[in-house]
Amino acid sequence: MRISWSIFLLIPLALVAASAEPVSTTHNFDAQSARYYPLTVGNEYYYKAAKTSDPDKELRVKAEIKKIKNIEGEDYFYLYAPDAGVRYLVRRDDNGVFMRLLKRDIPLFGLSLNVHLVPELKFLRFPLTVGDQWSQQVVANARFLFIPIRRTIEGRFQIVARQILHTEAGDIETFVVNASLGVVDGAVANKTFWYGEDVGYVKADAPEDFMVIVGYRVLDEQTGVWIDKTPSDARQYK
Repeated sequence: MRISWSIFLLIPLALVAASAEPVSTTHNFDAQSARYYPLTVGNEYYYKAAKTSDPDKELRVKAEIKKIKNIEGEDYFYLYAPDAGVRYLVRRDDNGVFMRLLKRDIPLFGLSLNVHLVPELKFLRFPLTVGDQWSQQVVANARFLFIPIRRTIEGRFQIVARQILHTEAGDIETFVVNASLGVVDGAVANKTFWYGEDVGYVKADAPEDFMVIVGYRVLDEQTGVWIDKTPSDARQYK
């Protein structure tokens, strides 16, 4: 079962061989804001999701930061959710969190294509501040039957609230971000995303689908200790 691309649009990711030891970013950060998007190889996330078209059918999805790849001098984290067909690249620095999408099948042009974003899309801006808003246009590049396709994508973002999210994994303090995403001069999708302290991406609410975190295993970058809230039925998440 594949889930719509939008439900995973703003999740962590990247590429290198997986390591037995935690691998975190090495830049200098706004330490407090960075806690809302932890990036360490080995972080695992468990979500329950549903499509608007079939709300009674529960989907269980596992996502994991698998490895790191250095591209043009920047470290990108690779998040892989095999059952959802998701593979993303994300990096974080002292200005925010950026997405560079690779090898992800999304119906961006009415087709399922692999898409590259140039430049990266900043989907979180530091310091995280309620009321902050920003926008950006990026070029999405893809190929279909060896034919290059380019579209200009615009993202508009606003941090609208700070709230406690009650989940099966416990109460999580979050920043809530409204995002409008779409092809310039085309259809725009309005979505809401929640980012949790010491967890990361915890909830998404979009017109076509919905998801919320129910468990996770994430390295606390401040203490170097793993926060383990893996659900008891973790094997059912793929």
